Amino acid sequence: MEENPIKRLRANPKATRLPPIAGQAKKLEPSGDAGEATQAGTLLLAALAQRNSRALRSALRAAKTAGLSNAALRTASSLLGRLEAAENAALQELKEAERSATNDATGPTKLIVFDFDLTIARQHMWGTYKTAPLDSIPVSEETFVDLRLFRSLVRALRRKGAAVAIATFGRADVAGKAMDFALGADHGMCILTPADFPDPGHQEGKTPGAASKVQNCPEGSAWLGNKNRQLATLAKLNGVAAMDIVLLDDDLHNVKEALKAGVDARHTPKGLNKAVIKKLAVDLGVAKATTK
Repeated sequence: MEENPIKRLRANPKATRLPPIAGQAKKLEPSGDAGEATQAGTLLLAALAQRNSRALRSALRAAKTAGLSNAALRTASSLLGRLEAAENAALQELKEAERSATNDATGPTKLIVFDFDLTIARQHMWGTYKTAPLDSIPVSEETFVDLRLFRSLVRALRRKGAAVAIATFGRADVAGKAMDFALGADHGMCILTPADFPDPGHQEGKTPGAASKVQNCPEGSAWLGNKNRQLATLAKLNGVAAMDIVLLDDDLHNVKEALKAGVDARHTPKGLNKAVIKKLAVDLGVAKATTK
């Protein structure tokens, strides 16, 4: 059973203590218990700031239970609808991805996609360094869960004709710096972040025909909801189908959503450790290369 979001907020009130959405903090109109309604309102405003479908669903349940009726609730419901529509579209696009006719002869028949934070990297690099200058962010062998085996795996996969890529919610430059260290400056690793995609919650202007500029998602955000938008783009770039993709990610939600499209998605709560890499290497026929 999913945890009551109000109880979670009471246990850790700082978790959602974010600046109010402009003009909405004073519009809360609780009809039930005042304390619960206030906390539900705080949770709702925090979810709006996060712009993430999971957070919004949880906050809206709490708001409705508390009897809230305000502008923030209506805004959150509308935003959630747009985010869910975008996630459904990404899922459908990934499901419909097809292997390129030329791939059987010349292109990759497998695409291995790695998450970065807590999968390749031992720590959550975005959570640790956020927007710090790149040259102040250290990258060493200790950055990786298992640098030697990761390096061997990537090289073996490429020799076998597979494509490799990174889909992260963090920073492309940090992941790129890590790949420079692991594989060299010519690593050729495609790295996709939220910043490569338009805001899925964007609302068109009310004036018919009026141009409305869409901002891209910021790095470090979870606006995309899951990795399916990134996977669909990588599938198209590499000319592969969903069934040709292997995703390794420490976030179980991303894994479950990718599985819906037919991706071979694997949960890696301990990152790319020896056991995970060995199993993947055996499954993909490159086991010998990772034993050297």
